[in-house]
Amino acid sequence: MCWNMIFTNMDVVRFSCAILSILGFVQGVDCSKKPVIHQDVTTQIRVINHTEHRFTNISLFSMDFGDLNPMDSTAFKDLKYDALKDDPLIYCVFEGKNLGRYINIPEKNTQRFSYSIDSLRNGILYVSSTMDRNNP
Repeated sequence: MCWNMIFTNMDVVRFSCAILSILGFVQGVDCSKKPVIHQDVTTQIRVINHTEHRFTNISLFSMDFGDLNPMDSTAFKDLKYDALKDDPLIYCVFEGKNLGRYINIPEKNTQRFSYSIDSLRNGILYVSSTMDRNNP
């Protein structure tokens, strides 16, 4: 009786090994397809100044972008955003006044994203954002 149980367990092991071998063969048969490699897309951001004002000490997501002249833009930078320690804000200084505005966080898999300072009225900074056209 004991031998019967061992034999039965060995049959189960053999059967399982056979199934796994078949599955491995079936999975490996279609070698013509290239393996899919999932990569996280690095989002790059920049600031565009669409005003006639000069802004200094521009900061976006706690990243320094320096100064920005009228009708100019910064270079793109890799977005390094940690929701636990970085603010989704744009900060800048205009004529000695600190200005700030909450901004949208780019969606995942966005390659390039631009934030435009559109105007400054009554001490309020107006900012828009756009996903650049060359995104997937």
